[in-house]
Amino acid sequence: MNSQLDLLSIITRAPELRRCLSELESGERVVHLPPCAQHALPVLWTAVYEGARRTMLVVVPRPEDAVTTVDALGLYASPGTTIVEWPAYDNLPYERGATQSETLAARLGTLEMLRRSRAGGEPLIVVASLKALSEPTLARAYFDGHRLELSTGQRLSLVTTTRRLAELGYDPQPLVESPGTFARRGDILDVWSPSEPSPVRIELFGDEIESMRAFDPESQRSEQSLGKLAVVPPLELPLAEADRALEALSSLDLGALRPEVRSEWERMLTSLGTGGLRPAYGGLAPYFPSGTASLLEHLPETAVVASVEPERLRLVGDALHAQANELRDELQAAGEIPPEPRRPYLLYSELAPGIEAHQQVLPAEEESHSPLITGVTGFGGSVERIVTRLRVWAHERKRIVLVTRQAERLRHLLGEHDVPVAVAKGRAAPPAGAVTILHGRLEEG
Repeated sequence: MNSQLDLLSIITRAPELRRCLSELESGERVVHLPPCAQHALPVLWTAVYEGARRTMLVVVPRPEDAVTTVDALGLYASPGTTIVEWPAYDNLPYERGATQSETLAARLGTLEMLRRSRAGGEPLIVVASLKALSEPTLARAYFDGHRLELSTGQRLSLVTTTRRLAELGYDPQPLVESPGTFARRGDILDVWSPSEPSPVRIELFGDEIESMRAFDPESQRSEQSLGKLAVVPPLELPLAEADRALEALSSLDLGALRPEVRSEWERMLTSLGTGGLRPAYGGLAPYFPSGTASLLEHLPETAVVASVEPERLRLVGDALHAQANELRDELQAAGEIPPEPRRPYLLYSELAPGIEAHQQVLPAEEESHSPLITGVTGFGGSVERIVTRLRVWAHERKRIVLVTRQAERLRHLLGEHDVPVAVAKGRAAPPAGAVTILHGRLEEG
């Protein structure tokens, strides 16, 4: 997060933005932002979040847009603001592939943060591409009902707890080195919940939790002490419903699969029946009653959904659906997946009602000749053009902020060309007549 400059104090003075915040406060279902350049939307989204102080979901078209949007929001937001990406899996619908543990942990960790927000905790900003949003997750009721909450001083049966962890889908290992695993050694239980940045070592004295400490998975050395710990489901599949899923999966015709693929499916179904599932096929969710929920279901009722134009999202959703259908037909013809599998993703038409259930913040309905925020002309990498323009702006007493991943190099370069460079002091607005340099990344200026 940017802890040096307060750019929002300038933006939020604009009457157009105060009008947006007033409409949100009064309960308007759809609020349109002031006209601005497309790449300036993150500035206004951040300003709305800071003004409303409510959990916000930002929906962008593509996974790569989500990454750049997280960076942009972090540049403008106040220190301490929680901004997370709800990431998309690398696999396309119907494809087989190994579990992507980092993506899985990030998604489950986000569900836990949203649960805390619903319970009165701090708001946060979640950024999701349409692809990520279309990939199903655990139903809210299932997620909330299949967590373990532990605290120091609590009575705990290690036998019951380890059995419970296995039922949830945690994988027993000699050492805990990745999310979704646990290990027991005497009166010590190590577990890595995807909602935590590191594993936690739980030590008992008799049948009471004496201490809980996060530890380094590489060195296995204990670090900070914890008073409470939430252990969330380790997979985006509700394994407690395995029997019902197996019943539905038994109707699939595995005879059309290639021999090696059929063997893999049979092993997968056997592991599902024994509780040790680590799926290689990402299309199992629709066979579980609680496996086809959307992230939208986990938002607080007061959450705000910000996005680009809905029509643009609909077009992206249609393209994803067409691509998935084409891939499904190819994989079926090649014997890679069974005939007529259930659709393992959500259509935009299925997501739209969940979006519309919340107050929405959308771009301006019409373009303007005098937008609140405009873009700047590209410089084509020419140092001479950049320096000349910066001198003019500085002479005009403009507030100039440069965002770059090469901050020190640029600071020296401008100094060599006698361009005034300011040093940011605390949470202050950037000074007029000088260039303030920030380390970061923006899609455009």
